[in-house]
Amino acid sequence: MSSSISVKMRLLENYVFEIDFGEFGKEAPGELHATVTGTTERVDNYLRITSLAVTLKLGKAASEYQSLDKVLPVFENYCVVTQSVKRGIPVTVDIQDADGEKVVV
Repeated sequence: MSSSISVKMRLLENYVFEIDFGEFGKEAPGELHATVTGTTERVDNYLRITSLAVTLKLGKAASEYQSLDKVLPVFENYCVVTQSVKRGIPVTVDIQDADGEKVVV
């Protein structure tokens, strides 16, 4: 599922850029992890990816980031791959901090 890997990698790259170099952030992102799961179904006798779910786990607790509240609402929109794939396949993105707590955008 190269499309799922592309979505995951591009989301990570966009997050790192926004938190480290972007308009709002100038802070080290910490060690990041991402997982992606997908569902496949047969459509007209052909196997198709019908949805993707990405979980991005941040390298620090959410409270340790100074600009997280500004970065999270925009980073996903800058991801060309994710936004393009979303036009044809539902993609959800969840953010967790280093403690596993869900970060709400």
